[in-house]
Amino acid sequence: MAFTSLLALIALAAYIAASPAPTATCSDGTRVSNEACCAFIPLAQDLQNTIFQGDCGEDAHEVIRLTFHDAIAISQSLGPSA
Repeated sequence: MAFTSLLALIALAAYIAASPAPTATCSDGTRVSNEACCAFIPLAQDLQNTIFQGDCGEDAHEVIRLTFHDAIAISQSLGPSA
């Protein structure tokens, strides 16, 4: 059990160390890695509050799953499948 916890802690530390450092600050004070992302911050907050009701649970999982399965058929070279 202790080994599993230690392994999880090491994996978390590696993930945090590999994440890009924020380089831009949006008008609302949110720090992001790319200034272009500032346009999507209000959208993300609205989705979390309106659709997911502040909870990242089963509804959020379902939306991500459906979006992935809808987009998986799109080829970058050929465009959407007919």
